[in-house]
Amino acid sequence: MARWLWRNTVTPFLDCCDEDSVEMPDWDQETVRELTQHWARAELLQDQVFKLADWLEAAPEAHFTELLDFIESRRDAYGHGTEQRAQAAPVGPA
Repeated sequence: MARWLWRNTVTPFLDCCDEDSVEMPDWDQETVRELTQHWARAELLQDQVFKLADWLEAAPEAHFTELLDFIESRRDAYGHGTEQRAQAAPVGPA
């Protein structure tokens, strides 16, 4: 998901935005083959992001907490600090 947000997926289908000026490629076999591979990668990444979104929406408070715990465990494993995150405010009406 972060790669998509930062436009760093290495596929033109997800890394370009409306503000980019894109030159149309030649439509030879090699270009079509390459774009087909990029499209397959873009679909895979989109599917993963959409599945994550569906999972988060199914139980926002519990799943978001689980996601943050997972991210923090990975940060600690890679030596990016051990600072504690603040307790999240309850989700939903008070």
